[in-house]
Amino acid sequence: MILYAGSFTEMIDGILGGHGNGISCFRFDPSNGTLQFLHHHLTINPSYLCIPSTKYLYTHTEVLEVNKPRVQVFKINEYDFSLLLLSELEIPGGCPCHINFSKKYNCILVACYETGNIIIYPVGQDGKLLPPRSILQHEGSSVNKLRQERAHAHAVAVDDNMNKILVTDLGIDKIMVYQMEIKNGKVETKLKQAVPMLPGSGPRHIIVHAQTKLVYTLNELSSTITLMDYRDGDLKPLQTYQTLPDDFKEIPNAAAIRVSEDGKFIYVSERADDCISIVKFDYDNDTVEIIGRINTMGKTPRDVILDPTGNWLLIANQDSDSIAIFKVDKAKGMIIPANLVEGIGSPVCLEWLPAK
Repeated sequence: MILYAGSFTEMIDGILGGHGNGISCFRFDPSNGTLQFLHHHLTINPSYLCIPSTKYLYTHTEVLEVNKPRVQVFKINEYDFSLLLLSELEIPGGCPCHINFSKKYNCILVACYETGNIIIYPVGQDGKLLPPRSILQHEGSSVNKLRQERAHAHAVAVDDNMNKILVTDLGIDKIMVYQMEIKNGKVETKLKQAVPMLPGSGPRHIIVHAQTKLVYTLNELSSTITLMDYRDGDLKPLQTYQTLPDDFKEIPNAAAIRVSEDGKFIYVSERADDCISIVKFDYDNDTVEIIGRINTMGKTPRDVILDPTGNWLLIANQDSDSIAIFKVDKAKGMIIPANLVEGIGSPVCLEWLPAK
């Protein structure tokens, strides 16, 4: 198995950033949960990665709008998994923080935190990006005057089955749902829902789960999970659940959410105290409960990812320059520390190369 890790390579605004080596590539052994470093590819702040096939890797340079961020596509070498830059285009926005791909509509979608917009790039037959066809701009604010002074688009979930994209906007406390269709050979989008979240919650990441037909939204500013009914294609919030213990005294700062393939267990990274919350989903009642919290063996856990077998959980510890590897008890959902790979500068995103 091949794993790529994106990193922060420089500071963005004096507070956020890092000292990484761009995109790092590793070989993962699922028999014992070990990583073997292969190589780096230096590019500026590739903070999120998208690998829709074994041929191409897409990313962006997360920098302020004034520094002209870019969306990039790399060709993946089939023999040694090294990267070759094929093309890049300027992003009409600032601080791109999430990137995704629609196979059905053959386009790349980039969410920009600073400017609160989403840019849609068609993809050519050679994998290269074409000039953007759509720019979706969010407007508004919410109750947290420091973090929610304007729209801050944070993540884009693609649901090709329902022809929709679901966008979390931390700044306006909403999930924006867009319908996608092709007209005259071009991808077009139309806003179908603007789903309000609890004021001050700050929706950050979102998962459309194929097995449960539910949507799980992680709220950064409250460290909560909002469970949402999506079984008929319309998004309906059911309940919001706290992922932190009652005696938690830090400022909540949730980062990433992953759900097991069977939908029974949810894993949430919490940067405020360097822990992973393990949450169990109750199918019968559509409810969740915290069943454990584990230290990540590092500082500032950002991205979290399960390996394709579901037997391992990997965590990118941004501020301790490491990737922590945990063994997963698939029946009970709990995790136990297995390995710690150090010397990986400021890792913030983990993504697997798909199987051929």
